[in-house]
Amino acid sequence: MTRKALASVLRNFLGTYTSRYSDSHGYWLFGFMVESLHVSEIDLLSTDMTDFPDAQFEAITVARKRFLEQLNKHGLNISKLKSARLTITRGGKTTQKHDAHQFGYEVNFRAEAISDLGKKFEAEEVIFIAPHDPKVEGRSTRADLPPFDQQVADSFVGKKLLIEVTILDHEGNFLELRQSYGKITGASERMGFELEQLAGTEYLISLPDWRKFKPAGSGEYKIRSTGEVLTGVDLVYAFTVRRSRPAGKVGNG
Repeated sequence: MTRKALASVLRNFLGTYTSRYSDSHGYWLFGFMVESLHVSEIDLLSTDMTDFPDAQFEAITVARKRFLEQLNKHGLNISKLKSARLTITRGGKTTQKHDAHQFGYEVNFRAEAISDLGKKFEAEEVIFIAPHDPKVEGRSTRADLPPFDQQVADSFVGKKLLIEVTILDHEGNFLELRQSYGKITGASERMGFELEQLAGTEYLISLPDWRKFKPAGSGEYKIRSTGEVLTGVDLVYAFTVRRSRPAGKVGNG
């Protein structure tokens, strides 16, 4: 995948990051921090997490995870980036367009990335965020998923992992299979898994559900794009990504 995919990476990153999937204990994460937020800048490639309030700490870790997920889904290695930054800016207090009784803020999310070749990519999104209120906000059932088990995650360290991503078009037709692999060198709930590729590049990956790691079968695995044959694979993680409908196209009927 070429560096041009960074434009899609940033758009999809903002879409997933600002969605309700970014939660804290089942509630939308941003509702906890919006009243204390003015301007926040997040280095998406850094691992520094010192001296941040709890809600902001979560916002930073989730941002980095979501960004890494999109890089992984688009087959882009972090080495292709010189920098990547997210700026969150809160506007003045306002009301929701369809509910004049709900007060909140319009918040601007602006993502910027510069490739290793110096080309700049940008994406921007503005959303309405109301302060957290458990009396009116529903709680996601995702909060009831089994908790992250550090002991189990640590048992994966040192294992050889094969990642297989099946790409489908918006109608569910197969487009391609993307594969990557390496040795897991670290694991944590906040930062995901650290993967060392055979080329020696070490980077963090955040997988949608690490509990779907499956023991590899005996025998060999072939990397379709290169013809390389892998042996000694310990774990396989496979998931599917379905692309959205191309802009301007509608279904039949």
